[in-house]
Amino acid sequence: MKLQNDEKYIEIRMDSYEFPYDENSVYEDNNWLNVAVAWEDEVVIENAVSPCLTCMELQDLCKGLSGALVGRAYTSSFIEPDLTIQAIPNGNHIAMEITYAKPGHNRFVMKSDVTKAQLDEMVSDVHDMCLSFPIRTKKRYS
Repeated sequence: MKLQNDEKYIEIRMDSYEFPYDENSVYEDNNWLNVAVAWEDEVVIENAVSPCLTCMELQDLCKGLSGALVGRAYTSSFIEPDLTIQAIPNGNHIAMEITYAKPGHNRFVMKSDVTKAQLDEMVSDVHDMCLSFPIRTKKRYS
């Protein structure tokens, strides 16, 4: 998922599960994702990978951004505050804001108005990430 405004951009993708699956582990621990974030502005080019999202939050993000396509505002409420995403419909455009705080650095903020077609492409990207990193539940034995 990429948000761009002129020469500035932020791109988010899921890198991996944070931990290998463990059937004896806590549900949330089996579902933490390492999020890869890349951003660039007029001065800085940075990359980071951090466990700041769960599979459940990724699915909620997909639903929230899909809702913004039909006029419902979305503001993330992730457990970890490093990443925030907001989509506010405004007529034919959606005001998007993505922020990311890399440890030891200032928070990077990216704002841009996007069209519904651009947001639809972002939703498609997030949906693909959900398919690649499904919620891991306890294995059922027969």
